[in-house]
Amino acid sequence: MLRQGAGRAHVLASCIRRPNLVAVRSKAYHVEGDGSGAAAMVKARSHTLRTDVPKSMGGKDSAPQPIELLLSALIGCETATAAYVARHMQPRLRLKRITFDYRAERDDKGSLELPIERRPSAESRLQVVHGRAEVHLMAGTEETPDRITRLYELVEQRCP
Repeated sequence: MLRQGAGRAHVLASCIRRPNLVAVRSKAYHVEGDGSGAAAMVKARSHTLRTDVPKSMGGKDSAPQPIELLLSALIGCETATAAYVARHMQPRLRLKRITFDYRAERDDKGSLELPIERRPSAESRLQVVHGRAEVHLMAGTEETPDRITRLYELVEQRCP
């Protein structure tokens, strides 16, 4: 987190979270961001993403909320992982597409509770993500419910 002061930036904190797992073979990711007010612009490789919050929360509602992009990332991860898993299932599962309708819930006290100096009485993280993912197969393809369930299980194991 950076703060501008007297013509230069000051590093306030390093926000690195590391799980207690040791990766034998890890893949590195890198993004850069710039935030102003409640909005942010993030660059990931050659792509630019923007976030903002609704006007009622102090933003301009010019882009999706960060939490909406988090859910979008989950859908993207599950889609890409399902395509990979389906290609490697034996016999191959002929996946055409997956449609999603996801919702998430959290206690707003975790991020909005005052006074700001006191630890919130609730965690700010998502408490539950629920919804529906519907698997669509290539035309003329028949699959058993067990194979669709296996696809789900394998995606759940592999999607971070």
